[in-house]
Amino acid sequence: MLRTYYNPVAPMPPSKTHHIIWNLVLSDKELELTPQTLADENIQHIFAILPSTAEYLKLSQQIPDCPYTVLEYGDTHEPSVDFEKYKECGQMIDNLARQTDRKNVLVFCNNGYQRSLPLLAYYLTQFHKDEIPTIEKAVSVILAQVDKANYDKLTEMTESISRLLNQNQ
Repeated sequence: MLRTYYNPVAPMPPSKTHHIIWNLVLSDKELELTPQTLADENIQHIFAILPSTAEYLKLSQQIPDCPYTVLEYGDTHEPSVDFEKYKECGQMIDNLARQTDRKNVLVFCNNGYQRSLPLLAYYLTQFHKDEIPTIEKAVSVILAQVDKANYDKLTEMTESISRLLNQNQ
């Protein structure tokens, strides 16, 4: 008699981050920034998209030694793009990915993805052109990880991000 043995499959532990590509993960400020979070998610640098650096410093009091970059947007509700900062962020993400310890970079946004989605789409289309050549493909990759329920709004979000990224160039 032939017996087949199966090892039970253990599900991955729940995570409050979303893996986007390679060493890039995304979360909002619902993620508590603690030493344990950094260890669990293997985070070495945080790009925070928040109204102010002061707000980030409040949220990150438990991890004062973690390197960070804050993309401040102040009190404005209008999305805008600083292409120089986006380029600097992209270069830093790529440089960190090339390090041998392969730790993650966290894009930490205020809430939702009104500001993080354009940054991620810019990064993917500018630094991973061979894999993700268009904004539509970038939004598709991001939504597949972050918001499957709203994946049907792909065209609407793609058009919105395309207008934003193209009007600011």
